[in-house]
Amino acid sequence: MTWIWGGRIERSTSVVRLVSGAGVIAGGEGLSRHRTMRAALDWSYELLAEEDRSTFRRLSAFAGTFSLSAAAAVLEMDETGSLDRLAALRDRSLLVADTSGETANFRLLEPVRQYADDRLRRVGDGSVVRRLHARWVLASIEVVCASILGHGQLAAVRTFRELLPDFRRGFSWSLIEEPGWAARMAAATEMAWEIVGQLAEGDIILRAALEARPTDAELARILRIWAYTTVIRGHWSSRSGQWAALARRPQPASSWAMRCACSALRQ
Repeated sequence: MTWIWGGRIERSTSVVRLVSGAGVIAGGEGLSRHRTMRAALDWSYELLAEEDRSTFRRLSAFAGTFSLSAAAAVLEMDETGSLDRLAALRDRSLLVADTSGETANFRLLEPVRQYADDRLRRVGDGSVVRRLHARWVLASIEVVCASILGHGQLAAVRTFRELLPDFRRGFSWSLIEEPGWAARMAAATEMAWEIVGQLAEGDIILRAALEARPTDAELARILRIWAYTTVIRGHWSSRSGQWAALARRPQPASSWAMRCACSALRQ
């Protein structure tokens, strides 16, 4: 397993090499590998200081790669302190660090992330960490999507794609625990779904957000985006009944926003 840290290439022969090659192995060999992997992770975890254990558990909130600033948001630390904590995990071969680009990116390999998530659940901090993660997702998606139709579109699209795994996780959590955040996330996406070529997923997100108690302003944005993606995908005729039902909802302001969206769609 190759590590990139501070411009140097380092090779680790412990935990990460083991889990990166785990794969799917049939029969007793697979069970043996799983037990060996678990034992190696247990051993590495027990060697960590308590503050590093907490860091390790919290980083399991991320579904994909994450930046230093993202880690700081979930760790509730400044970036200097967060970098020290990330370095400690890298030294134990629990974290992949890539500083070959303009900004550093980090990730937990999936078997390691699942182990960390299990540890997080055991200590009962899951809801707190998921809330911090969802708050970071919300702030990030609002910033990125504000630039997705501007001069920085290429960079914004790249960042949006990178955020998608964490967007999905943060949005799913927010639908249940913080519906208002889910509505804001969906409203912020604007034309991102079309630009990245994922209209079908955008349709699912936007429909779910309609049930997330959006404000009237958010509702109007969500409906405008959904109307547009519905037309682009050629689904207007099959959705006309849904739009009519939406327009008959009892809330006066919300009903007005829905009627405007439907009217704009028909023009």
